[in-house]
Amino acid sequence: MAQKQKSVSLASFSLFLLFLSDTHLSDVSSNDFAGETLAAEILQTWCVAKPSSSDSLLRDNIDFACDHVQDECNPIKLGNSNPCYNPNTPIHHASFAMNAYYQKKERHQWNCNFENSGLISITNPSISFS
Repeated sequence: MAQKQKSVSLASFSLFLLFLSDTHLSDVSSNDFAGETLAAEILQTWCVAKPSSSDSLLRDNIDFACDHVQDECNPIKLGNSNPCYNPNTPIHHASFAMNAYYQKKERHQWNCNFENSGLISITNPSISFS
């Protein structure tokens, strides 16, 4: 019985998101991602780097994001003992910086683009599942 309720809830939520995006499309300009923006406002979302991104692009993303969020990037600075520093890889540090920028900029889809190297996640990337 619980499984059936989950399916109904997921289906209802999906319809709700479709309703939001259809309902508000006339209220926004053609450059606005209405459904995605409203979904990001309702859901907690995070911005992460695409695994296929080059290290060079990821470093550029770190520089850009950290220039705009400054102190929020302290946990990934060299020599920091903060748990966010590890793993010390470009993709992990870029995801941290990109997400800091995305959160500060109110979680708009376009603030996670980073030259098409960002993804919006509805799963918290800082929580590992075993």
